[in-house]
Amino acid sequence: MQTYKIIVHTGLEIDDRSSFIVSCNCNVDILTATRFLGISAPYSCRMGTCSTCVALLKKGSFVQHDQSFLSEDQIKAGYILTCVATPTSDSVIILNKEMDLY
Repeated sequence: MQTYKIIVHTGLEIDDRSSFIVSCNCNVDILTATRFLGISAPYSCRMGTCSTCVALLKKGSFVQHDQSFLSEDQIKAGYILTCVATPTSDSVIILNKEMDLY
């Protein structure tokens, strides 16, 4: 099973003081992987139908087949729903980006 290195920034911008490295299997969503390590990450529905867990993908790639909230433009801009996004490469993400959508 493929495992990827995900650099997770929990602040509003990229900052070494709020960064964590998460190993995430290709079949595990990033929310589950971060919470398993005790990293505080926002969530609500865990089904891809709300915006609570939205993050901004700065580098890398994810698939999020089960999401039904984000528009195509938001996806193209790099937004992902961590509750359904599974990695397809090493990546860098910034959590807590829900307010960017509004």
